[in-house]
Amino acid sequence: MATSSTEEPVVEQYTSKASFKNVFSFGFSGHVLPKGASFGSFDDTRRTQIVIATNTNKIVLQSSEAIFHVNENINVIKAIKFTSSDEHDVVVIGTTSSLLCYDVYRNKTVFHRQMPEGIRDIQFGCIDDNQTPCIIVACGSTIWGIDAFGSDVFWTALGDDINALAICDVDNDGKNELAVGTNGVEIKVLKHLSLLYEFVEGDPISTLAPISENGFLFALFTGTLGYYEGKTLRWRVKSKSFVVSFLPYPNDNSFVCVWKSGKIDARLKATGEIIAKTVSNGDVADAFLADLNNNGTPYLVVVNMDAVGREFVTEISDDDLQQQIREFGQKKHHLLEELRNYEKPPQSSIQHASIPSGTSLQSVMQCTVKDGLCLNLSLNNNVPIRAAVIFAEGVFESESLVIHPHTEESGLTTQICPQRQMATDLHIKVFAGPSSAKQMHVFEVNGEILKFATLYIITKPENWVMPEGKVTFNIGFRPDNMFRWLDDNFYINEREDELEALCNASPLILNFVDVVSKMPFQINIEESGQSTMYHDDIEVCGNVFQSLMQHLKIEEISSVCTFPASIEKVTEAINTMDDKYSLSEQLNADWANQSNVARECIIFAEDILQVRKLLEARKTYVRLAAVNREMVQVHTLRSQARKTLLENMKIMAAAIDHHSRLRCGSFASKLVTECKKAIATENMSVIPRFLQNGV
Repeated sequence: MATSSTEEPVVEQYTSKASFKNVFSFGFSGHVLPKGASFGSFDDTRRTQIVIATNTNKIVLQSSEAIFHVNENINVIKAIKFTSSDEHDVVVIGTTSSLLCYDVYRNKTVFHRQMPEGIRDIQFGCIDDNQTPCIIVACGSTIWGIDAFGSDVFWTALGDDINALAICDVDNDGKNELAVGTNGVEIKVLKHLSLLYEFVEGDPISTLAPISENGFLFALFTGTLGYYEGKTLRWRVKSKSFVVSFLPYPNDNSFVCVWKSGKIDARLKATGEIIAKTVSNGDVADAFLADLNNNGTPYLVVVNMDAVGREFVTEISDDDLQQQIREFGQKKHHLLEELRNYEKPPQSSIQHASIPSGTSLQSVMQCTVKDGLCLNLSLNNNVPIRAAVIFAEGVFESESLVIHPHTEESGLTTQICPQRQMATDLHIKVFAGPSSAKQMHVFEVNGEILKFATLYIITKPENWVMPEGKVTFNIGFRPDNMFRWLDDNFYINEREDELEALCNASPLILNFVDVVSKMPFQINIEESGQSTMYHDDIEVCGNVFQSLMQHLKIEEISSVCTFPASIEKVTEAINTMDDKYSLSEQLNADWANQSNVARECIIFAEDILQVRKLLEARKTYVRLAAVNREMVQVHTLRSQARKTLLENMKIMAAAIDHHSRLRCGSFASKLVTECKKAIATENMSVIPRFLQNGV
């Protein structure tokens, strides 16, 4: 019997090298929304003020009566200056359906953009070759760059919804790239709007923040946080809380992690070790570094959801002697805890729990068409396995699997079904011993699941049906190191000699079967470098294509794609969108007319009430009620049309992302750009041709 279990949180060692001190607290009127706080200069005093978004969709300034009402639900706000010469900040407001830029000082709207998918994150800065900073917003599955006038700077689409953005020079070339945290468990680094790096984390990304010249911090919805420097993962820590914000404070070697629960940690950037911690009472809405005292020193500001703000200063400890005493005390505590595990048990328990010396655990991962991907665990000397715990991110629903065998056997086999094509580590603990023993022996072993673990290589295909989907490209040469790529990404099950001979054959033809979907997959490479991949799942084909190009170190390549199922979905979405656009225009016109009629009815009814013509007033209100019912019906139709348009836009964005992954470099970015232009100009009939043939 196999059951899911939640992994216990990692217990982190805490070394007190600093402390937080609450400088002062302040309050607001209203309940603060998550991501609903920022800071800036909004009046002639030039002092730094906090601005918040309340749960009643109001923008409120600290120590001021200035209030701006927004007619839509607010998701995120950010105060910015478009140029260094600007005297005052403006507030950029992301709602569930639009992007709004509001000038608090002049009390006017700078621009208003419709964003039907809703804004999830806002960043401001320069990326790639752009020298002028722009607003970068995550809108559903798309990313928009918008200038100070509300005009488009760039646009791109991904296949998954976007949760977080960060601007960082990841490849250390002097130009910023855009790190994107998606709901599909990947962190994608975009350069010139094409994929530069991709890091798979196993759970949706909640927060990203740059922390060094070429490094950024990340957090997952499960509470896990970590640090990438370039494309290298430096460390990773698990927790069960939700991270609200990362801030580079109090110095260049540390950062502050603010949790939703109110917990605040100061950690070392190099290791993630906690050096200071405190608690802010209440759930946290947002946190940032701001110079509220206008003395040139920014402090940590934490804004709670209950509209209470607190400012903290961190004091670094210089007392090395006290620090060493605390560290030795912690080491003593951990050693005593470990010593308890070695305490001598009763003699009867020793006899029951004893196992032959030399007993060891063997773990083997095997992939077959019949059984799928299986993990085999076994103990020699016929020692029975009582239970097994397997930890693997992105494989099991709760990151772990607990297995309790019904019988006392020395072997155990379980099927592994990875949720996505990603390489991940396996951590296995096996509890062994006879059922009569009160204590069990614990064996531990580590392994890994390869990226394309569910694609099984077959040398002699039977009943082979060639897939309809395919991508054709020319790499310009016949690769001579394909076996290394196969060995690194696929399970070959001790067939090295057979596969080496297959890789040396001309032409090179590799046949696979997806052991989960049972769909065939083929790679065909001619001597000239002309290559074709056959598979009906475009996402799987794109993942294999990108992996092969990275192995061959090819950065620029075009292709011709034929995926009937994907193109059929795109064509159907385009036809539906054309119909909905026409319907939406008609409904908007009807809505405007009915709004005018309703307004006239209200004014007329109020006027005749003043002269006591109650019968005519009653007739007018009856007419107004009828108009209101019609407006409700029109609003319902508009909402349904908008929902359909959003669903079709997601289909389009996913198709563009999947087809762009079948190209590399400028060919991928040009495809995204031209498809974006076609959507903007409502010339969407050309998109299927672009997706198939490229641009």
